[in-house]
Amino acid sequence: MSTQNRVTVCEIVASIWNVAVPESQHKPLIQEFSGILKIGRVSLPLGVTASHDRSRFIETRTSTRLLEKIARSVEYNEPVLLVGETGTGKTTLVQNLAHWIGQKLTVLNLSQESDIVDLLGGFKPIDAKLMCTMLYNEFNELARDSKMKDDSDVMKWLQKYFRAKKWDTFLSGLKRTTEHQIKGKSDRKK
Repeated sequence: MSTQNRVTVCEIVASIWNVAVPESQHKPLIQEFSGILKIGRVSLPLGVTASHDRSRFIETRTSTRLLEKIARSVEYNEPVLLVGETGTGKTTLVQNLAHWIGQKLTVLNLSQESDIVDLLGGFKPIDAKLMCTMLYNEFNELARDSKMKDDSDVMKWLQKYFRAKKWDTFLSGLKRTTEHQIKGKSDRKK
């Protein structure tokens, strides 16, 4: 049997078993069916905002093979790290895939000079007054919903230390009051 015949038989068997043909010859097809985008052997569900426009994507063997690999990672919810020179189309390829299937994409461009703060963000100091005001307002709403009286000794005490800006005392009183209310509800249920 000649080499060409062997290659042909291998390709037929590979297609029957749904196995990729040798990398040098394999070019995945990009097809859209009802609610599904099929890239080679990978099927991804289309979202509500999926785009049908693939006119800006040139289907070369290299780009479609990489797209199939990325789609497989998306299908199994696996992270992907694309590395390479600037301007080779890594971001564009992923943006196209996200656009086609209607998924939101956030792009983070990193380099050797990138810092952890670029990924996680910095910490902003928060003003104690702002935090206590938010807690106080939330507690007042919850107290009203639970029929706790505005003129009760506890509410007057909390209001006094809140207005005096004695944050440590206010917070400890708020904590004790909350714990007391939770304990009281659990005792009533027994």
